[in-house]
Amino acid sequence: MKRLRKCGPLFASFALISVLSGTGVLAEDRAPAGESASARITPEITAIAPKWAPAGWVFSLTLEGRNLAGASEVRFYPSTGIVVEDPPVVNSEGTVVNVKVTILVHAPLGPRLIAIRTPAGQSSLTPTDANTFKVSFAHLH
Repeated sequence: MKRLRKCGPLFASFALISVLSGTGVLAEDRAPAGESASARITPEITAIAPKWAPAGWVFSLTLEGRNLAGASEVRFYPSTGIVVEDPPVVNSEGTVVNVKVTILVHAPLGPRLIAIRTPAGQSSLTPTDANTFKVSFAHLH
Protein backbone atom coordinates (compact mmCIF):
# COMPACT_ATOMS: atom_id res chain seq x y z
CA MET A 1 0.00 0.00 0.00
CA LYS A 2 1.36 3.43 -0.98
CA ARG A 3 1.22 6.31 1.43
CA LEU A 4 -0.06 9.69 0.32
CA ARG A 5 2.10 12.61 1.17
CA LYS A 6 0.62 16.01 2.03
CA CYS A 7 2.00 18.54 -0.46
CA GLY A 8 0.11 21.58 0.73
CA PRO A 9 -3.40 22.94 0.56
CA LEU A 10 -5.32 22.60 -2.65
CA PHE A 11 -6.64 26.14 -2.39
CA ALA A 12 -4.76 28.98 -0.79
CA SER A 13 -6.76 31.00 1.68
CA PHE A 14 -6.62 34.76 1.66
CA ALA A 15 -7.11 37.53 4.15
CA LEU A 16 -9.37 40.28 2.85
CA ILE A 17 -9.54 43.78 4.18
CA SER A 18 -12.27 46.10 2.95
CA VAL A 19 -12.36 49.76 3.88
CA LEU A 20 -15.12 52.21 3.10
CA SER A 21 -13.74 55.70 2.64
CA GLY A 22 -15.65 58.90 3.30
CA THR A 23 -16.68 59.01 -0.36
CA GLY A 24 -18.14 55.54 -0.26
CA VAL A 25 -15.36 54.17 -2.46
CA LEU A 26 -14.36 50.69 -1.41
CA ALA A 27 -10.70 49.74 -1.50
CA GLU A 28 -9.66 46.12 -1.03
CA ASP A 29 -6.33 44.40 -0.76
CA ARG A 30 -5.76 40.64 -0.66
CA ALA A 31 -2.83 38.75 0.83
CA PRO A 32 -2.15 35.04 1.31
CA ALA A 33 -3.25 33.63 4.67
CA GLY A 34 -0.73 34.36 7.37
CA GLU A 35 0.47 37.53 5.66
CA SER A 36 -0.72 41.05 6.33
CA ALA A 37 -3.19 42.69 3.98
CA SER A 38 -2.94 46.47 3.86
CA ALA A 39 -5.94 48.64 3.13
CA ARG A 40 -5.51 51.13 0.32
CA ILE A 41 -7.83 54.07 0.76
CA THR A 42 -8.70 55.91 -2.41
CA PRO A 43 -8.18 59.68 -2.54
CA GLU A 44 -11.00 61.98 -1.50
CA ILE A 45 -11.43 65.66 -2.46
CA THR A 46 -13.04 67.67 0.35
CA ALA A 47 -12.63 71.20 -1.07
CA ILE A 48 -11.29 73.09 -4.08
CA ALA A 49 -10.27 76.73 -4.54
CA PRO A 50 -11.18 78.59 -6.56
CA LYS A 51 -14.63 77.07 -7.18
CA TRP A 52 -15.01 78.90 -10.50
CA ALA A 53 -13.01 80.88 -13.04
CA PRO A 54 -13.74 82.58 -16.35
CA ALA A 55 -12.56 81.38 -19.74
CA GLY A 56 -9.11 82.77 -20.58
CA TRP A 57 -7.72 82.51 -17.04
CA VAL A 58 -4.50 80.86 -15.90
CA PHE A 59 -4.45 80.10 -12.17
CA SER A 60 -3.30 77.75 -9.42
CA LEU A 61 -5.98 75.27 -8.37
CA THR A 62 -5.82 74.01 -4.78
CA LEU A 63 -7.44 70.72 -3.83
CA GLU A 64 -7.85 69.72 -0.20
CA GLY A 65 -8.66 66.23 0.92
CA ARG A 66 -7.56 62.92 2.32
CA ASN A 67 -5.18 60.26 0.99
CA LEU A 68 -3.69 62.56 -1.69
CA ALA A 69 -0.07 61.44 -1.19
CA GLY A 70 1.63 60.41 -4.41
CA ALA A 71 -0.90 62.24 -6.60
CA SER A 72 0.12 61.86 -10.23
CA GLU A 73 -2.75 63.50 -12.10
CA VAL A 74 -5.60 65.98 -11.72
CA ARG A 75 -8.35 65.79 -14.36
CA PHE A 76 -11.45 67.76 -15.26
CA TYR A 77 -14.57 66.00 -16.60
CA PRO A 78 -15.39 67.09 -19.24
CA SER A 79 -11.91 68.36 -20.05
CA THR A 80 -12.79 70.37 -23.17
CA GLY A 81 -11.00 73.74 -23.06
CA ILE A 82 -9.12 73.06 -19.81
CA VAL A 83 -5.41 72.29 -19.61
CA VAL A 84 -3.72 71.10 -16.40
CA GLU A 85 -0.18 72.33 -17.09
CA ASP A 86 2.00 71.10 -14.24
CA PRO A 87 2.25 67.79 -12.44
CA PRO A 88 0.50 68.00 -9.05
CA VAL A 89 2.48 69.32 -6.08
CA VAL A 90 1.43 67.56 -2.85
CA ASN A 91 2.15 68.74 0.69
CA SER A 92 4.01 66.41 3.07
CA GLU A 93 0.82 65.39 4.90
CA GLY A 94 -0.90 64.31 1.67
CA THR A 95 -3.83 66.66 2.30
CA VAL A 96 -3.27 69.56 -0.14
CA VAL A 97 -2.48 69.47 -3.87
CA ASN A 98 -1.74 72.41 -6.19
CA VAL A 99 -1.74 72.43 -10.00
CA LYS A 100 -1.50 75.15 -12.64
CA VAL A 101 -4.65 75.31 -14.79
CA THR A 102 -5.40 77.17 -18.02
CA ILE A 103 -8.98 77.70 -19.15
CA LEU A 104 -8.86 78.37 -22.87
CA VAL A 105 -10.73 81.40 -24.21
CA HIS A 106 -13.30 79.29 -26.06
CA ALA A 107 -13.85 76.73 -23.26
CA PRO A 108 -17.52 75.75 -22.89
CA LEU A 109 -19.19 77.30 -19.85
CA GLY A 110 -20.60 75.16 -17.07
CA PRO A 111 -19.71 72.71 -14.32
CA ARG A 112 -16.73 70.33 -14.41
CA LEU A 113 -16.02 67.47 -12.07
CA ILE A 114 -12.45 67.35 -10.74
CA ALA A 115 -10.77 64.02 -9.97
CA ILE A 116 -7.33 63.16 -8.66
CA ARG A 117 -5.30 59.97 -9.19
CA THR A 118 -2.89 58.48 -6.64
CA PRO A 119 -1.22 55.06 -6.38
CA ALA A 120 -4.33 53.87 -4.47
CA GLY A 121 -6.72 54.83 -7.29
CA GLN A 122 -8.87 57.72 -8.45
CA SER A 123 -11.18 59.92 -6.40
CA SER A 124 -14.93 59.60 -6.83
CA LEU A 125 -16.46 60.56 -10.18
CA THR A 126 -19.75 61.42 -8.48
CA PRO A 127 -20.24 65.22 -8.57
CA THR A 128 -20.39 66.91 -5.17
CA ASP A 129 -20.00 70.49 -4.02
CA ALA A 130 -16.44 69.60 -2.95
CA ASN A 131 -15.25 68.37 -6.38
CA THR A 132 -17.24 70.55 -8.80
CA PHE A 133 -15.63 73.51 -10.58
CA LYS A 134 -17.46 75.97 -12.83
CA VAL A 135 -16.22 77.68 -15.99
CA SER A 136 -18.11 80.96 -16.00
CA PHE A 137 -18.28 84.49 -17.32
CA ALA A 138 -16.13 86.81 -15.20
CA HIS A 139 -19.15 88.38 -13.50
CA LEU A 140 -20.89 85.06 -12.61
CA HIS A 141 -20.08 82.56 -9.90
